[in-house]
Amino acid sequence: VDAQVPWKLKGRFADDRVVDLTAAAECTPRVEDPFFVDRGVVRGLEAGEGKLFVQYRATPDSEYLSAEISVVVTEIPFKSLELSISPADLHVGQLGEVAVTAIADDGTRHTVTGTEKLALEVLPAANATIEGRRMRALTPGIAKLSAKFKGLSANLDVTMLNPDDGDNILSIHPKTLTLRVGEIAD
Repeated sequence: VDAQVPWKLKGRFADDRVVDLTAAAECTPRVEDPFFVDRGVVRGLEAGEGKLFVQYRATPDSEYLSAEISVVVTEIPFKSLELSISPADLHVGQLGEVAVTAIADDGTRHTVTGTEKLALEVLPAANATIEGRRMRALTPGIAKLSAKFKGLSANLDVTMLNPDDGDNILSIHPKTLTLRVGEIAD
């Protein structure tokens, strides 16, 4: 419950090619299922069992292909929380991906990033902001990133670097643009 597990829909074609179709999959949620499905992730909402029903079709005129798996959601006691960000240090203006993992009593690891019961905070707020599952560096310095989940907490010091630190090279591509009035360049 309150953890999430990734899933993939894979298609095997006549030439034995195997393709990940997860991004194009259509999931049909049922109100009675004890889980939530979003973009290749199943998140447990309450203890119970249900079925994940997934459909795929190559074109709007194609027939649907479907697959179904059983999903069992159990309540697991967690003993600790781990917090990380990638990259470990951020340049001002850069976004880092925050990852929060709950460690169960039996040592198994469960991703809780993005769940409703996870609270993320960064202090001082002048140094960085939380944007969903990401942290954006605003000013140089050190910020304390904190995560709280089901009575557990974890903290991480994140260094925000001045964009002038290191060898930075900026370039604009293409080298020239020709536009008509009102046109937007891609």
